Amino acid sequence: VVTIAFHQRTPMPTGHFIGIDYGTGTSSMAWFNPSTRKPEILHNAEGRPTTPSLVWFGESETLVGEIVETKIADPDDCKLVYPDLAKRKFTSSTPLYIGRKKIMPHDAVVAVLTKLRRDAEDRHFRAPVTRAVLTVPATFTRAEHDVLKNAAMAAGFEQVELLEEPTAAAIAYLKNG
Repeated sequence: VVTIAFHQRTPMPTGHFIGIDYGTGTSSMAWFNPSTRKPEILHNAEGRPTTPSLVWFGESETLVGEIVETKIADPDDCKLVYPDLAKRKFTSSTPLYIGRKKIMPHDAVVAVLTKLRRDAEDRHFRAPVTRAVLTVPATFTRAEHDVLKNAAMAAGFEQVELLEEPTAAAIAYLKNG
């Protein structure tokens, strides 16, 4: 974990916000604790620092994370899990058919981000989390930026910023230097 120390006069944003690393395999979230003035990893509802980026689209419910891994044990339910490779193409406008459900690729992104937001609200803040900063690969296109930002808004965030991963690393390096 990178520790970033801010000057004591640096103004802190108001309200609850989280940083999210939306990953192909797992996703994680953190926040900047104003009391300690250091970033802290937030744990999901299951008490873990990472959430598998797996989404199961059932007939009447959508499940995200570790619980999906238990669904995979049933070969019939495997057909309803959002495939890992398709997640890499979340900007596609071509629907996927998972079981009998028509799913747009960005729906899985919305489901993962919604879980992270709700876990932060319920487990850590007990209040709405309306702002997020998401790290993205430097190779993301403008279309990928737009789809990810729109997915975050659909997940309930009102303000969304995207930060390229190398930029985030450079900021962390500068703050520690």
